[in-house]
Formats: sequence, C-alpha cells, structure tokens
Amino acid sequence: MSSKELKKRRIGCETPKLPGQWCGKGQIMFQVVINAEGKIECAEALNGHPWIRLYALDALKKWTFKPVEVDGKPIAALGIVFVDVSWDSGPTQCRSK
Repeated sequence: MSSKELKKRRIGCETPKLPGQWCGKGQIMFQVVINAEGKIECAEALNGHPWIRLYALDALKKWTFKPVEVDGKPIAALGIVFVDVSWDSGPTQCRSK
C-alpha cells in the first residue's frame, strides 16, 4: 500500500520526541505491517541514523489506522509510512526560526 494511501487511513499519530544537542528535521521511512485492527504489527526503518530511528519507531508504534477491508472484512496490510522528525534542543540559533 502506498504511503499516500496509508496517510489517508491514519487516525492517530504521535510525533517523536528527540533529545540531543542538534537541530534539524527530516523523515524516517518505515516498511510496516498494519494488522486487521489498524495497529502497527511490525515495522522496519529503511533510512536514518540508528538512534533517531529508535525514537521514530517508539512514536510509530502508537499510530493507528483505519483497517484495510476486502469484501467488508478487515485484513492486514503491508505498506510504507514516513515519520516526520524534528528537534531544536541545541544552541539558541537553532530555535530562532
């Protein structure tokens, strides 16, 4: 399932909370399996720094989706989702945007 289709099916999502001394933003791409209840069954990060992936995965596990249905019955679905990440806990100049 495409990331655009899954974005339309997304009911709830949480933004990762990133600590650190850097500032910036980006996206972590995940391949996910969404179960018949609309919850993330499993996820694999396809890019990003390892520690940022962990924070993004923690947030992603709390996301919910409208289940995919076939013949009126909910089924599991495989797809790609993007988790936006940003942080500005570093020096003051990072926060002046």
